[in-house]
Amino acid sequence: MRSGFTLRGLPSKRSRPLWTIGLLLVLVLIPVLPAAAYGPQVQEINTPGFGSAANSYAWSMTWFQGKLYVGTARYVVCVEVATVDFYLNDGSYNTNPSLGVTCPADRYDMNLQAEIWQYSPDLPSGQAWKRVYQSPADIPNPRAPGKFVARDIGFRGMAVYQDPSGEESLYVAGVTANEYIPEIAADHPPRILRTTDGETFAPIPGDPGFVNTTIKEGQVSKRPMGFRSLVVNNGHLYVTASAGLTGDGVIMEVKEPWGPNPAFIQVSPADMQVFEIESFNGSLYAGTGAFNGGYGVWRMNEAGTPPYQFTPIITDGAGRGQEISSVVSMHVYKGQLYVGASGWYSTDIPASELVRINPDDSWNVVVGNARNTASGFKFPVSGLPDGFGNIFSAHFWRMEDHQDALYLGTNDWSWFLHYYFPILDFFFFYQYGYDVYGSCDGNFWFAGTQNAFGDGLYNFGARTMASTPAGAFIGSANHIQGTRVWHGTGLSICGGSTGIASVGSANNPIPPSLLIADVQSCGTVLSWDSAPGAQKYRIQRAEYRSNSTIGAPAPLKLWQHPNDLPLLYPNRGQARTIPTTASFLGQFTDIGTTTSNSFVDSSAKPGTRYAYQVVADYGQNALSGPSNLVVVPSEAPRVTFDSMSTEIQNLADQGKVDRGVAQSLLSDLTQARTAASNGDRTGAVQVLQNLGRETDESAGETITSGAANDLQPMLLRLQRSTGVANSACTTGPNDGGSPSPSLSPSSSPQPSTSPSPSSSPQPSTSPDPSPSPPSGTNRSFFDLLRSIWGNSGPRGVIGRGV
Repeated sequence: MRSGFTLRGLPSKRSRPLWTIGLLLVLVLIPVLPAAAYGPQVQEINTPGFGSAANSYAWSMTWFQGKLYVGTARYVVCVEVATVDFYLNDGSYNTNPSLGVTCPADRYDMNLQAEIWQYSPDLPSGQAWKRVYQSPADIPNPRAPGKFVARDIGFRGMAVYQDPSGEESLYVAGVTANEYIPEIAADHPPRILRTTDGETFAPIPGDPGFVNTTIKEGQVSKRPMGFRSLVVNNGHLYVTASAGLTGDGVIMEVKEPWGPNPAFIQVSPADMQVFEIESFNGSLYAGTGAFNGGYGVWRMNEAGTPPYQFTPIITDGAGRGQEISSVVSMHVYKGQLYVGASGWYSTDIPASELVRINPDDSWNVVVGNARNTASGFKFPVSGLPDGFGNIFSAHFWRMEDHQDALYLGTNDWSWFLHYYFPILDFFFFYQYGYDVYGSCDGNFWFAGTQNAFGDGLYNFGARTMASTPAGAFIGSANHIQGTRVWHGTGLSICGGSTGIASVGSANNPIPPSLLIADVQSCGTVLSWDSAPGAQKYRIQRAEYRSNSTIGAPAPLKLWQHPNDLPLLYPNRGQARTIPTTASFLGQFTDIGTTTSNSFVDSSAKPGTRYAYQVVADYGQNALSGPSNLVVVPSEAPRVTFDSMSTEIQNLADQGKVDRGVAQSLLSDLTQARTAASNGDRTGAVQVLQNLGRETDESAGETITSGAANDLQPMLLRLQRSTGVANSACTTGPNDGGSPSPSLSPSSSPQPSTSPSPSSSPQPSTSPDPSPSPPSGTNRSFFDLLRSIWGNSGPRGVIGRGV
């Protein structure tokens, strides 16, 4: 297991004196790190790039017949700059398009033979990996006589599909070099490989209608150059076919892919740019993108003659327009469809958000900024803003559920700062690398890693994820060393359908759960569900720092961007600035301990933005992983008895809660309000707990599952506010480092997955804080360094990953 942080890839000799200064500052200025928290066993299990740095990405990944299969993408940066240069003829292609990345002097000398690797978990580590396929390089290159082009430069999607006879096959979607060598497109379209044994791969027979004709995108007909998503829905195999490297395109059904004459039929309309597809609730859902209009999600109605009708579920970027322009990932978890979406540099820094769709096609925001929408005001059920509060989250790249938890991996562009301003490493080293966030219910999210499990300098993206009987796997995007694959075991932190496991120990540390924060006059009041067996809790806090206080960075010439987004966008090459008001999440440090399950951070500065998490200490230096993450001020409004009552009434009016049940719930709510008003906090909390159990037990019967999901997190927040938060500032002094009064009773029901109510009032929002520079930081010193370093760093790649 890789851990810790290493400084690698130092820049040129000219900048090494700055590095010397920077490293000294690291030792002087970085606050002392808390002890490393206990975590699951996560190991890197392959050599970088499977022995070749040209294998930039683990572009596809799935489990088949007891083994893991990984498809690579070759020379991703070099291919992208060659594509840009093909369109613009501006010299974009060069041997060093990004610091640490080397491309052949002749773009047609790249070995683009994509590979498929097989991992057998039951074999010794030295024998577990086996390359089972390498794309042939047998296409004569019309632009370079005597040279050849690989048939597949990457394998972008995988799916296991069972034919009518019951035989399962693994299908692998390929991408070609046809976009920047278009002369070969007519005779060598992208391929879908098939294997029944995992050892022998062969392309499914070409469909003359696919080989000789084109796909339609708007009013333009283009030849496809690659596939992206492969999904099975209702016994049909669907694939997205793209005319460009970015991956957007049309949906095609592959008829009888097992037979001698498969047919490719376009089923999506010509004016729909599809980036991702997923099977949900018996239908195929399409995630779309549009630079001007924002992202959308559509449900396919499989009836009649293709192209089929698509019903809009989410439009206009979920109320944010072009600010959030494209769907990037989709995944079904506990009966809801989660959708990760990101921006296309319509703003200087792309934002990422997570929404989820219910079986009735209503939807809510999970992670992202609050906003007005056509269906009412929406705030995130998690309370977390864009990017989980991390400005470096270029997009939410992949999602996977494993052992009852949902995991989300990001594309993180913080490594870009390392190239341009390595002197700022002491501010950001803990951020380098992709992030993985997890949740046991879709509402409360913990940070599994913020630095690619300690190997984050070059592994900037969690490009693929797979849940298997042998554990969870993550494949990275890494332009410099080549892709890495992580294998995680011991990840069962959610305890199945009953929620968090009940008792922990030094050998099995269980994190505290359901952390909630409330800002009051005395400080930030934190409360959480106990981790039985823990001896005490460590409260950890990270402060957000405004860009104006750390001077990072000056205007950057950004012409490149995260992959899975258009290569070419308006105002290409213009200087893009990280705004001085942008907030960067600082490093988590211990601010206190308690044996209680609540705490008041009285050292919190009013108006300052913070993130909090809590770690359980089991003694013998055994620490749990972190609780869920909370950010204050929250993007979700405070729940009151009035807002709770309004929500129950609204759900009853919508027919989602039986009228009689609604009256019962409102009666209980009144009883809890009365008890709280009379100072009986314990009695009020007990009534609210009973109300939560009643709601959960009625889910799917007298209360729709969606309505129950609406109510549960609100009830939990109201319970905590009633039990702890409202009294924390009136029961005696609570300086930072001291616990607040314990929540009584201490246990609260584990909520089910819960969308936020669209009818809730708009929360008040606070501007990003502008705290003072960290102690010991001389601002003029940074100005001097910028004047020396300037803006002359090499052109970089911000989290590129198609």
